[in-house]
Amino acid sequence: MYACFLLILYALEFISCSPKQSTLTDKEDQIAVIDSLQKRMVDERAQSLNKELALQGIAAYKKYAQSFPEDTLSAEYLFRLSDIARGIGDYSTALSSLQNITSQYPDFGKIPECYFLQGYYCQEFFHDTMSARVHYQNFLFKYPNHPLANDAKTLIKLLGKTDDEIVKRFRLESK
Repeated sequence: MYACFLLILYALEFISCSPKQSTLTDKEDQIAVIDSLQKRMVDERAQSLNKELALQGIAAYKKYAQSFPEDTLSAEYLFRLSDIARGIGDYSTALSSLQNITSQYPDFGKIPECYFLQGYYCQEFFHDTMSARVHYQNFLFKYPNHPLANDAKTLIKLLGKTDDEIVKRFRLESK
């Protein structure tokens, strides 16, 4: 009888420590933290990001993606992380998040935008025209009919041009 009691007690303890239950709670807790931060990180009056809350949001998105890499929500959170990082001027984090998405989540619905934005960030924030060209060309190869394809073609033509050269080009094209 005592052995049966110990067996039942052991089984109950094993079930209560089940990783699925604790993981689900952890997942729900992380989503709740992210939802709360998302609601508070934008200052509506100033139309800007609260940098402290944005940094907390970035950390929360990273934690979720690292904790649940197989979850499709991880790709969306990494996309949001990229946008927030760009918004606070952390361009390296923004770019690496997009690179993470393209390498780990090839079926993500916003994957074409991730490829395009990699080119744009390389061009705009890092002034790396060679990398920008590679990213834009990769985007065009994979998504030639995407709504951003014409933008990518135009941006490739403008790579390395000065502002004056760009203005002259647009004036000539508008005639």
